[in-house]
Amino acid sequence: SAVTNRPRQRKVTDFVDMQVFTLIKHHASEELCIEDLAALALKEMPSFDWTDDKIRHSVNRLEKRGRLASKYVIRSKRLCRVPYLI
Repeated sequence: SAVTNRPRQRKVTDFVDMQVFTLIKHHASEELCIEDLAALALKEMPSFDWTDDKIRHSVNRLEKRGRLASKYVIRSKRLCRVPYLI
């Protein structure tokens, strides 16, 4: 669905969201949490400046659009947010 009157800056976040969505899709079976996804993004797409916050914000946007959901798991005594495809 093409929306023409969207603010221009959304192009950048759309691109980031597409990358994050693809990353989660390709590693769906691994159930990676935000921190793991950030580390993986840095390894697989090193030309972009990936941080936990960048991934988290993207996951939030993708959840709002109904593309992803998250569950919370405890890993090595820490709460870990695992986004997954709906």
